Amino acid sequence: MITTGANMPVVTAEGLEKAREKLLKKGGRPTKYRDSLAAEICQRLEDGETLTSISKLSHMPSLPTIWDWRGHLPEFANAFSSARKRGASALVDASLDILDNTTPSDMPTVRLAEAKSKQRLEIAKVVDRESFGPSVKLEGQVTFESMADRIRRLTGTSVVIPEQFQHLIED
Repeated sequence: MITTGANMPVVTAEGLEKAREKLLKKGGRPTKYRDSLAAEICQRLEDGETLTSISKLSHMPSLPTIWDWRGHLPEFANAFSSARKRGASALVDASLDILDNTTPSDMPTVRLAEAKSKQRLEIAKVVDRESFGPSVKLEGQVTFESMADRIRRLTGTSVVIPEQFQHLIED
């Protein structure tokens, strides 16, 4: 069972077994999917590691395999998405650590630290826009008008719509 976070969906052995059977029926080589491997992938994502670096580890599956698991195993897809969101928080923390551990006496190091920090914050914004992206508040009133009404308002003249086109402007 994958349990690497408070709000993470619980993955049941029965659900995983059904998903495995589905993958095996597709033909080809048997899947390398294991609960422990999935949990490790999710934990590493939560720690802020990139999926590319995780997939390069000798005991890990390739990127296409991980994406295939996401597409065919809903439990893994949910756990993966949750881990990615929590990983965005790890990136923000890493960004602060980078800046906090830089001394102002060495300007090239300060600039490099700033660049690393900004990059991590940008990635966090992309991964979890709701938590780290810019917030937008829309205010105002939206008014819809037909083209005929707009022409009448702008020119002061009426527009007669031929009967054969009336169906286009009706609800």
